[in-house]
Amino acid sequence: FGASPNSFQLLKHLPVNFLKIDGSFIHNLASDSDNQAMVKSILDTASSMNKQCIAEYVQDAHSLAVLWQSGIDYIQGNFLQEPSEALTYDFSGEIA
Repeated sequence: FGASPNSFQLLKHLPVNFLKIDGSFIHNLASDSDNQAMVKSILDTASSMNKQCIAEYVQDAHSLAVLWQSGIDYIQGNFLQEPSEALTYDFSGEIA
């Protein structure tokens, strides 16, 4: 979300509960004040519309710190967990 010039206009018309912030805003987030401002704007707008946000492409602790302080709901990226070729989670305990 946010990469298109009319993202905020479209948001009013989309029945969604979650927004995934475009990774281009997350890349170099800790050192890019323009990206920080954009992410904060997205988070504030989403919050005012009762929507939760996911930040993709989180690659380092500095970006995570900025996101945390900005109020992000969820994160994705290699900093949290690198991709794996196989599922390693045991889902058998999840069946009720």
